Amino acid sequence: MSRHTFLFLCLFPSWGPFSVLGHLEDYCVYGHDSAATSGLQNFFHDASSEGCKYGSYRPECIKSVVKVAAHTFNATSPCRGAVHFDAVYIVASAVGILSEYAYWLAAFSQAIDFVQYAAVDSCGRDMGISWWTPPLRGLMRTSAATGGSLRHLGMPYGETETNGLQPNITDFVTEGMLAGYRQWARGERDLLCTNGLTEEVAGIPFGGSKCATGRWMTPHANPIIQGPIPANYTPYRLGEQAIDYTCGHDCNELLDITYAHDLEAHLNRSSAAKMPDGSPVPAVIARMGTYMHMLADRTSHYWCTDSAKSAYFADPTQPGNFTSKLDLVRCNAVTHAMQHYWEQGVERPLADQTWAALQLYYDELLAFRAMEGTGLFFNQSFVPMSQAALLGNKDTPGMLPIEIMKRNVTARVGGMHRLIARQGFDPVPGFESDCAGDPW
Repeated sequence: MSRHTFLFLCLFPSWGPFSVLGHLEDYCVYGHDSAATSGLQNFFHDASSEGCKYGSYRPECIKSVVKVAAHTFNATSPCRGAVHFDAVYIVASAVGILSEYAYWLAAFSQAIDFVQYAAVDSCGRDMGISWWTPPLRGLMRTSAATGGSLRHLGMPYGETETNGLQPNITDFVTEGMLAGYRQWARGERDLLCTNGLTEEVAGIPFGGSKCATGRWMTPHANPIIQGPIPANYTPYRLGEQAIDYTCGHDCNELLDITYAHDLEAHLNRSSAAKMPDGSPVPAVIARMGTYMHMLADRTSHYWCTDSAKSAYFADPTQPGNFTSKLDLVRCNAVTHAMQHYWEQGVERPLADQTWAALQLYYDELLAFRAMEGTGLFFNQSFVPMSQAALLGNKDTPGMLPIEIMKRNVTARVGGMHRLIARQGFDPVPGFESDCAGDPW
């Protein structure tokens, strides 16, 4: 047992599994009619005030972080993440994506940490259902029955070391789940399978033309790592990825399932996710938004999933089925909680995974721009900002990470909106000014 895990178990001996994190939502905007204190709320105020810098495992830091980490999830939420939401909007704008699409990339990116993303304005007022995403329960991080655990962790395939900070996103072996998700997101195929698993192609369970129907995944996790990691123990049936469903008794039964190939129909029949002219958000934008989240989650857990002992693989005891496991040392619950705290709102350096996620956003949205048929989503006369100016690196941070690392939540959120204004990008809908009406 690691010293971090030992300390964690001493501090929180009765802590059971709870909602999982990953580039977590670090702030909420509450309205005055909310039961919560109104205004902008920082989930990690106590930890921030302790000055819990990157790499610090001081007991007071751990206590402050885990105290609130269990409360960052709800069915819908006015909460957002600097990485999952704001950074997606800013990077999309910086490569020339039109603002009405940049918003939906960000909204769908944030959405799959909840059942449904609930949009509020800078005063915490509900913006109306047309600004929300439709329900996406099947992609939710804690949806065990639809592969949420492994998808959220960005688990690689096979017992081999990987590089989650620079994943090979076209590798249909080790990164089979991510590679398959990328093709679906870009509209290159309609097939999206639970955990990416298809019928075998040349002995490899990825890249096939049909999902691995009738097969099972059996997750395994030691209680030492259970904590905030979605380490369920319940086998689930593989097949086509469920995008949404309603619950039967205790949500053990899935009803009214919408599968990945029906996402466009799901958008068409929903009163949520509407463009200014009332038309539904294009399916490829919704897909790409969820893919941005997948990229960030893959980097977010590199410290755990890069280990050859963290993977999913063919089950040697049940031919045709699959199982998964997590490294008992590297995936302990304390490391999980603290790594996500360091991803935003801390003084230099930000965690490695934040830098990696921002770079992947930039590269993949530029690649999306280069695809045939995506031109209508872009301002074609706009010259994309350079990576150096926007992102920079740890030694010379660019405009965006400078704002993300600000400890004070008001400075962090306000700074990101001021960056948007300085660059002449359209403001995030509902955040044209701060709650007092003052321009950013």
